[in-house]
This record gives sequence, structure tokens and C-alpha cells, in this order.
Amino acid sequence: MVIVANAGVSGPKAEPDQEDAGELKDKLWQNETVEQWNETYSTDVTSVYFTTVAFLPLLQASMKPKGPGEKFSANVITTSSMSGIMRHAQGHFAYVEIESRVENISLPLLVTVTTQPRVQLYI
Repeated sequence: MVIVANAGVSGPKAEPDQEDAGELKDKLWQNETVEQWNETYSTDVTSVYFTTVAFLPLLQASMKPKGPGEKFSANVITTSSMSGIMRHAQGHFAYVEIESRVENISLPLLVTVTTQPRVQLYI
């Protein structure tokens, strides 16, 4: 059994093309909101985590079938964008930052699910 936990919305965009710090602050402040960052985080990180958690019992059950059924390996694949490791934000500061969190939330989950219910998690 395989669960693929993939989510990604780009969130707000504000191209940092001002050389003056005050003008850059104004552009970023006016084109990005806390609510937009929270929505992006909720979609891109929170949903990956809770999707994985929701399916853990089913994944574990697939490895221990009742009766003569065939045993399956249980796997979770989480994906994130390359933007999470890029140095250039491309005007998507929320997206770049939040995509890096997908990997960070997956690592502790990896340790937990591979040692407790013994589900394989790939990042």
C-alpha cells in the first residue's frame, strides 16, 4: 500500500525588485498577508502531516492481513518542491519557506512511523 502526501499552493507573490529597503518593505508588506502565509502553510505542510497520520492505521493493517491474505509493505511518500531548497525566492517567499517545512515535518514523522508501526516513509 502506498500513500502519496503531496500538496502545494504557491501563496502570495511579491517580486523583490526594489533597491531601496523602504520601498521593498512596502511592496512585501502590501502584497503578502499573514492570512495568505497561514493558508499556504495549512495546505502545504499541515495537510501532508495530517494525511499521513490519518492513514497510519490502514497502512499498518495492510502489513498484517487477517486470514490468508497477502502481506503488503506500507509506504508513505511525501513530496515538496525544489523551491524549498533554492536560494532565490522568485518572489514566492511564503512558498519557498513553507516548502522547506514539508521536509522538516517529514523527518520526525519518519523516525516515529518507521520505529513504531514500521511504515516506510520516503521524503
